[in-house]
Amino acid sequence: MRKPTWRVIAGLIVLAFWAAQIPPAAAAERDAGVLPTRLLGIFGGMGPEATANLYQLIVQQTPAEKDQDHIPTLMFSFPQVPDRTTCILNNDPSIIPYLVQGVQFLEKAGASLVAIPCNTAHFYHDQMQAAVKIPVLHMIRETVDEVLRLRPDVKKVGLLATSGTLRTGLYEKEFRARGVETLVPPESAQDERVMRAVAGIKAGRPKPENAALLAEPAREMTARGAEIIVLGCTEIPLAFDESCVTVPVVNATLVLARAAVRTFREIEAAAAPSPPAAAGRRGRFRDFGLKTGILPPGKWNAITDVAGVKVGQVTLIEGTDVRTGVTAILPHDGNVFQDKVPAAVHVENGFGKLSGQSQVEELGSLETPVVLTNTLSVPQAMEGLIEYTLAQPGNESVRSVNAVAGETNDGYLNDIRRRPVRPAHVLQALRSAASGPVAEGNVGAGTGTVCFGFKGGIGTSSRVLPATLGGYTVGVLVQTNYGGVLQVAGAPAGILLDRYYLKDELAESRADGSCMIVVATDAPLRARNLERLAKRAVFGLARTGSVGANGSGDYVIAFSTNLDMRIPHESGSTVLSGRELRDDEMTPLFLAAAEAAEEAVLNSLFQAETMEGSGGRKVEALPLERLLPFLK
Repeated sequence: MRKPTWRVIAGLIVLAFWAAQIPPAAAAERDAGVLPTRLLGIFGGMGPEATANLYQLIVQQTPAEKDQDHIPTLMFSFPQVPDRTTCILNNDPSIIPYLVQGVQFLEKAGASLVAIPCNTAHFYHDQMQAAVKIPVLHMIRETVDEVLRLRPDVKKVGLLATSGTLRTGLYEKEFRARGVETLVPPESAQDERVMRAVAGIKAGRPKPENAALLAEPAREMTARGAEIIVLGCTEIPLAFDESCVTVPVVNATLVLARAAVRTFREIEAAAAPSPPAAAGRRGRFRDFGLKTGILPPGKWNAITDVAGVKVGQVTLIEGTDVRTGVTAILPHDGNVFQDKVPAAVHVENGFGKLSGQSQVEELGSLETPVVLTNTLSVPQAMEGLIEYTLAQPGNESVRSVNAVAGETNDGYLNDIRRRPVRPAHVLQALRSAASGPVAEGNVGAGTGTVCFGFKGGIGTSSRVLPATLGGYTVGVLVQTNYGGVLQVAGAPAGILLDRYYLKDELAESRADGSCMIVVATDAPLRARNLERLAKRAVFGLARTGSVGANGSGDYVIAFSTNLDMRIPHESGSTVLSGRELRDDEMTPLFLAAAEAAEEAVLNSLFQAETMEGSGGRKVEALPLERLLPFLK
C-alpha cells in the first residue's frame, strides 16, 4: 500500500475516535462554534485503499477555493468487518452487528450523513439505516440514477462487481425496476479474472496486472450489447483502464463521492438560518427565532427524521394555468408490499378522496408508499403507485395492490380539469425520494394550495422524545389547503392581519378546503395505537385555527417504521412477532404528534410564496414582515 494513503486513513481514524470521545467542555466549544456541528461520515475499511480513494474523490468533487471550503469529515476505517461476499454467500448474519455499530459510531461522533465505499455492504443497507437517525447514502441507487441520467434510453448495462454483489442482485434488481437488463461476466471469467483482480488490488499487486484481468470481461459484455459499463466494486476503479472499452464507464465510487458532497451541502443549506423576513425572504418557522411546543425537533425537523422515511416531490408549473404536483412518502427503502408497515387512517372530516383507506382500516397496514396530489389526479396517482409496486423485484406474482393516494383541491390556482399529473410524474417522485431536508411551500402536492386565505403548501416537522421516554421520533408532513381563523403560536394572526373566515369583504377566503396529514414514527406501534396517534395530529391542526369546516377533507395517515412491527407479505410463522408499546406510554407520543403537526402547518405557510395561477387569480404569501412583530 502507498504510505500517503495510510497516513490519510490513520489521521482520520484518530479524528473520528477523538470526536466520539469529546468531553463536555469540548462539546460546549463545538456548540459555541469552535468545532463543526455538521460532519460527513465515511464508514470504510472495506477495503482501506478504496476508502482513501473515496475521500480523495470527495475532496476533488468539492468546489473550493481554499482549505476552509472543504467538508468537515470523519472517517472510520474498520477493516475487521467480516468479508461481505463470504457472509452473503454463506447466509451468515454475524456481519450485521459490525455494520450497525459502525454507522452508530459515526452518528455518535457527530456525523450528519454516512457514505460507505463498499457496494456489497449495501446488501445490509436497510439494517444500517434503521439503526441511525441520520441518512446513510445508498450507493447502488445513486449509481443506477446516474446511469439513467447519462443514458435515459439505455437497455443493457454491463456490471463488474464482486461475486457477493452479483449474488445479491443489488444492481440487477434496481436496473430491472427501471426496465434495464444487466449483463455480467460468464462464471469462469468472474472467478478467474474479476475476483482475482479484486484480490490483487486488495493485496497491492501492480495495477497493470489487475487492469489486464478486468479488460477481457468488460470487452466481452460490450460485445453482447452493453451500452455502459458499471464499476460496481470500489476496488475495481483503482485498476480499471477505461480505454479498454468504447462505451461510457460509470464509477460507483465517484458517484458516491458526488452524492455525498451534494447531500451534505443540502443538509447544510436546510440547517442555515434564513435571512430576515424584512429583506423579503421566506424561511421556516424556527428560522425567525420562533418556537412552539416543548419537545425538541429532530436533525432536519422533518418527517425524514424518522429512520428510513424518504420524501420525493415533483412540481408542475406550466404557463399560467398549471400549478400542481406530487408528493410521495416512502416508509422504508425496501419493497413495501413484501415488507408492510403497520398503519392507520383517521378521518376528521370525510369530504375527500383517499384511495386505499378501507383496506388500511381493515388490515392495519400499508403495502405501498403514500402519494399526495390534487383531487382529480388521484386515479393517476394510483396508477403510478400500482406500476411502481408491480415493478419491484419480488412482486412478479402480485395481482392486487392497495394504492394509498390522498388529495386536496388546488382548483383555485390550478386548472384542475386539465389534469396535467401523469403516472410518470408519480414514478418520478417515488424514484427521487430521499432522506434529509424536505422542500416546503410551493412544491409537490402543495404547489397550488391555499391555507387561511394565504398561500399554503407542503410543510413538515418532527419531535424527538427524551431517552428516558424511549427516544422515539414522530415526524409529520402536511399538505395544507384549508381555512379558519389563523393562529400562530397562540397569537390570533388572522385577526391581526385582518384576514379570516366570515370577514365579509374576503368572500374568496373560505373555511372550506382540506388538509392531508402523514404521521411517521419509529415507536413500536400497531394499528390501534397508530390510529390514536393520528387523532392527536388533528389537535395540531386545531391549534392553527382550523374548525374542520363542512367542505374540508381532513385525513391523517399514520405508520410505524419499527423493524419489529413489520408485517411480511409471506411468512413461515402463523403469528406476528414484536412487542408493542404499552398504552400507558403513549401520551408523550400524542404530544409529539400534536406539536409536529402544528409546526408543519406553520412551516408550509412561512415557506410558501405568493403565486399567480389559473384565471389570473393570485394568492398572497403570509406577510411575515407584518406578522413577526406580533410574535416577538
